[in-house]
Amino acid sequence: MDPHFFVNLTGSISAKRLQAYTEPGDRLVAELTFGFWSSLLTQHYDAPTPGGGFWPYLLRPVFPHVPKHLRTRVQILKRIDQIRHFRNRVFHHETIWYFDQSPDKKNLCLIHDEILEAIGWISPEMERVLKVVDGFAEVCDSSYLAKIKEMLGNELDNS
Repeated sequence: MDPHFFVNLTGSISAKRLQAYTEPGDRLVAELTFGFWSSLLTQHYDAPTPGGGFWPYLLRPVFPHVPKHLRTRVQILKRIDQIRHFRNRVFHHETIWYFDQSPDKKNLCLIHDEILEAIGWISPEMERVLKVVDGFAEVCDSSYLAKIKEMLGNELDNS
């Protein structure tokens, strides 16, 4: 295993928090950032020789349901990075309304569908569950968005 992996791991969690873990497991995994996980898909972890890195050897075990035409580290990284970028905009309270209005940006419904699809690459069961409990389709409906935009009026134009 590449020693940089552990440098990245420990760099993602403060030393104090890392020392508090007596049994690494779910809690440790939960503390890692989305950026940490997406960084594991970078070229740095390509395996020049068997046993030297993760990719391409772990693509199928980690992402067992990726369609064959997308089953490359580069394609998966591209999707995960797009999701990470969008997630960061949302979590940093940046406006995302323009995604529906700008021709160079994907609309919110498409982004949502791509997020669910990426979840399905790992777990089709979770994708199905999310599609049942997720209320985004109703919110994303154009008539609903038009009603919200009308209710907010100029607020959206000024954001």
